[in-house]
Amino acid sequence: MRRVRDRIILDCGWVCGMRLNDVLHLTTLKFLSLTVEPGQEFQDFPVVVEKSKGKVARLVSVPGWLVLDIQHYIETEREKSTKVRHAKAETRLFLGHADSRGAGKPISHSAIQKMIALACQKAGIVEMVERVDPETGKNIQRVAPKHSFHDLRHNCAVLTYHAEKARGNSEPWKTVQVKLGHKSLKVTVDTYLAYVELFGEKHGITDIRRLLRI
Repeated sequence: MRRVRDRIILDCGWVCGMRLNDVLHLTTLKFLSLTVEPGQEFQDFPVVVEKSKGKVARLVSVPGWLVLDIQHYIETEREKSTKVRHAKAETRLFLGHADSRGAGKPISHSAIQKMIALACQKAGIVEMVERVDPETGKNIQRVAPKHSFHDLRHNCAVLTYHAEKARGNSEPWKTVQVKLGHKSLKVTVDTYLAYVELFGEKHGITDIRRLLRI
């Protein structure tokens, strides 16, 4: 069985376009105060992230189905984690697993990156990288994951662009800009133009993208 917490953390990246720092500073109160009615599973709910890039607060859009998943995590897996170390006062959303040394404590930046690296290794999404051994000064090769958490934010940008194009939105870049929290539209276009062209309809990816229902 896969960890509910781990899957939700990944969903925050590719669905909501959150940065890793955004995820680390989410709190339970933001989600316990939301009510998702039947039929609102694909409606967006605004959530404030106080310590985003540059420590400036911004709004992120969280779909109703993900809000429900997070609320379920709070009531089950997270609740078990808080009981291990009596961490009821802890408000950070994502805590260490109940059977780990970090039970009841907020998950760390390195823990999430290690989670991504392990997933890449299990899936065979790795590459050989070369580095200099500090002791011998010789070049050595090691196996490294091809992706990090931040790549999920890139996925969100490309998927959102094509979803908006499919809906007939004449300004899809503006939607991507708002979703990612960029101050400048130029930054958004300059960063992702090459990728939306690479993964366009002529490459046969559109049908898969539609299944994601962003």
